[in-house]
Amino acid sequence: QDSDRMCRNNTHCRQIIRKPFEGKPTGADSGNGAADSDKRPLREGRATAELELNLITGQLRPTLGTVRVLNESPCNNANLYRRLGYCPGGEGLYANVSGYDWVVYLQQLQGMTSTRARTAARDSLELVGMSEAMYRPISSYSRGMRQRTKLAQAIAHDPEFLILDEPFNGLDPVGRHELTKVLLDWIDLGKSLLFPRSIQ
Repeated sequence: QDSDRMCRNNTHCRQIIRKPFEGKPTGADSGNGAADSDKRPLREGRATAELELNLITGQLRPTLGTVRVLNESPCNNANLYRRLGYCPGGEGLYANVSGYDWVVYLQQLQGMTSTRARTAARDSLELVGMSEAMYRPISSYSRGMRQRTKLAQAIAHDPEFLILDEPFNGLDPVGRHELTKVLLDWIDLGKSLLFPRSIQ
């Protein structure tokens, strides 16, 4: 499957997968779709995945050991954040602005000039299939369109390492196929990608 190819071809993805629960992949594995009898370890697996994503993105500090991302500490490291792209699982979009304006704003936070941020936002939104809707208010978007917009902001600054938390939530089969192709093309450029192992 495409998701298996994404994982096989990616060093970062292979390294994050661990098997603490009876041989079931966890680490970055949310384990969706399991039988009721497996829910407790899978909930713990999802909690582990969220914890690891928070550590990798610098939102949490480790209490033991160290975390290194691209050979740097992720805590309060603005230079590293410019090398990362993060598509969160939760919603964090502003309903009263357009997807285009939201992505432009986030790229300016990355340090881009206004002109460059506008170009990057337009290009990334077109890449994820938001050409016709990018100037509409986010409040008018379906869940799938919001997912596309979140992915656009994650890739707009051309990061080296892309971290995705449930990027296909809310997408129909066509949307999943289209964004899978975007991500496979991303990998073919020699870039790194990390995603929850529940993606099928």
